[in-house]
Amino acid sequence: AASAATHALLTSARPPTAIFSTTGFLTEGVLRASRRLRSNVAVVGFDDFALADLLPVPVTVVTSDTAELGRRAARLLIDRINGEDAPSRRTVLPVRLIARGTDHHCHHP
Repeated sequence: AASAATHALLTSARPPTAIFSTTGFLTEGVLRASRRLRSNVAVVGFDDFALADLLPVPVTVVTSDTAELGRRAARLLIDRINGEDAPSRRTVLPVRLIARGTDHHCHHP
């Protein structure tokens, strides 16, 4: 689906100069379509994925500590199972930008 959507975007009348995808799996689909079309669209993904740094044009990603995310989610679930009836709350974890080969596409004001 990500590959098909990327193909549609890149062959549209006004193709984007950059695409941000929300998972490593979707980033792979974006990369497949852009490669097939020989597009030089900048790609930034959310969540790192295996071999992202070894691609011909390495992919910039925004990544988070997934182990900490899992720990916090498990703690919230265990608290609920143990009867805690606190209102819903929002938890924000820090993210980190791993800049790889896409910065030459970025246009700075």
